[in-house]
Amino acid sequence: MLDRMFDCRMCASSIGIGSFWYLAWVEEGKPILEMELDDSQKKLIEQERKSLEAEYQPRPLPSREHAE
Repeated sequence: MLDRMFDCRMCASSIGIGSFWYLAWVEEGKPILEMELDDSQKKLIEQERKSLEAEYQPRPLPSREHAE
């Protein structure tokens, strides 16, 4: 019953948060967001990515039965 309302609210909040961050970036003069990482930082990021991938276990989402 609230499924559609939840989807609409989540979408609206995602757009709002993205707009907030974009506005902050624009008001700061659109600074360049690229940064150079040294090898130790790259290695740490890669280890964290692998750790998160190992922990992630997709689970089936409950769904409603549909009449065919």
